[in-house]
Amino acid sequence: MASFNVNAAYQWNGNSVLAGNVVNGTKDDFPDQVLYSAGATFAFSKKATLAVDVLGRTFLNTPRLQATTFTALDGTTRLPDVKFQKESFTEVNGAVGLRANLKGGFLFDVNVLFKLNNTGLRDKLTPLVGFEYSF
Repeated sequence: MASFNVNAAYQWNGNSVLAGNVVNGTKDDFPDQVLYSAGATFAFSKKATLAVDVLGRTFLNTPRLQATTFTALDGTTRLPDVKFQKESFTEVNGAVGLRANLKGGFLFDVNVLFKLNNTGLRDKLTPLVGFEYSF
C-alpha cells in the first residue's frame, strides 16, 4: 500500500539586523523562499513503513559570496578576492526514512537526508535515528 504527497509554499521574510549589519544596527531584508516537496510512503506491513521524499527550496535574490579578482594600484598585480552578489539559487535534497513498530507503543525510526545538488552550504548526508513511545 502506498500514499503520495505534494506540498508547495512561499515564505515572505521581513527586515532584521541579522540580515543587515549587526555592528552599526542597519537592517536588511531576509530573502524570500519558495519551498516544495513530493514523495511517497510505502507500508510493508502494519508494523513497517518506508518514506521517500524530494525536498526543494529556492532562495530569491539573496546575497552570495562570489570569487573575484582585485587589481592593485600598480595595474598589473592581481589578487584573489570575494564579493557579495545578489542572486537566486535552489537547494534540492532527498530523504529516505524507515519506521518500525517494535512492540506495543515502541517505534524505531531511521532517516537520512542527502543533497541532490551542489548549491548552498549543507551536509552531504545527515542521519537521524530515533525511538518513540506512543501511549
